[in-house]
Amino acid sequence: MPRQSRRLTLLLRALWFFLFGATLFGSLSTSVGPPALFPHADKLFHFGAWGALSALAFLVFAGRYNRFAIPSALLVISAAIEVIQTFIPGRSGSYEDLAANAFGIALGSLIGLALRRPLLAWFERHTI
Repeated sequence: MPRQSRRLTLLLRALWFFLFGATLFGSLSTSVGPPALFPHADKLFHFGAWGALSALAFLVFAGRYNRFAIPSALLVISAAIEVIQTFIPGRSGSYEDLAANAFGIALGSLIGLALRRPLLAWFERHTI
């Protein structure tokens, strides 16, 4: 693997872990939450955050079996967060949030799968 590809992979992994940490922090913090821009805006934030995590994961964790492992793992983590939120003062888990997370994971997975090969090929051509 060329040196530039390794750097790009490390950069994308750092970005993914940062987004994952920010999502965990926002989901489990008592003082941070999505802004209420309009009714049910939080569902859009759930959808977007988990969709972005899922799509980026397909670039970061390339592998043969990851097309099932990535969405499954993210869905389990998302469900666990919703359960944990019921024990955090000022927070509450909900099936609606879990559904928004699941739809985001599904769409993000489809986008990640569709873009993975073209983007990785483009990065390989332009990082030499």
